[in-house]
Amino acid sequence: MNENYHHYRHSLDSRFVLWRNGPNDLCVYDCERLMNDETFKDFWKYKGRETLPTAAVANREVYKVLGLSRLDPSTQVLHYLEKDKDYKNVKTEYTVKEVFPSRKSWLDVSEGGDDDGGVSGRKHRIHRWQGRGLC
Repeated sequence: MNENYHHYRHSLDSRFVLWRNGPNDLCVYDCERLMNDETFKDFWKYKGRETLPTAAVANREVYKVLGLSRLDPSTQVLHYLEKDKDYKNVKTEYTVKEVFPSRKSWLDVSEGGDDDGGVSGRKHRIHRWQGRGLC
């Protein structure tokens, strides 16, 4: 565990944030030092193919990271990175249909309509989950 991330506790903390760095990488950005602290190379790739990132979250120590992206209009991808006992990054990825076969999608990203705050033409709609939770 990287002890420098001890301030990364919840959404109100502002020292470290997850930051998309280019088309494929995800970084842990240190807002106090104004620099990348760690880079997860090719985090957003699925089996070597580029995807369109949608969202990412991490635990407070940033040794577990979960991301959601879109491979094509009908395929969403879950990206999971976890540090092993030697603190090496181990990444796996699955399509949403592989993990949740009864769900069509998690976050519907459709073209047109309202901006999502920087990506022209993208609109996000969160699907409401019914029944049991994820955990």
